[in-house]
Amino acid sequence: MNQKRESFLDQVRRAVAESGLPHNKLSQMAAMDPAAMCRFMSRERGIGGKALDRLAAVLGLYVAQKTPHVAPQGTLARQGDSGVGRSGRRGGKAARATKGRA
Repeated sequence: MNQKRESFLDQVRRAVAESGLPHNKLSQMAAMDPAAMCRFMSRERGIGGKALDRLAAVLGLYVAQKTPHVAPQGTLARQGDSGVGRSGRRGGKAARATKGRA
């Protein structure tokens, strides 16, 4: 009974296939390069986040969580994540870019 979970991108590919729309039409509706759609559907390549957002909007897809998210002990939960690390200071590019400026 070892069932392999269908990957998120495979679920998107299945939705594209089940839409019944030609790949060229879908790529046009999602403002994607038709060749990129072809490579995505043939599993040669993945798909970028922005293109995935547009494709999901065209297909009426959304993400639904099957089980509640439980953060590992000692980490911040996703919901309400303050972005503040263990040191209590904000990190990332913006913080480093302004470091030393008053």
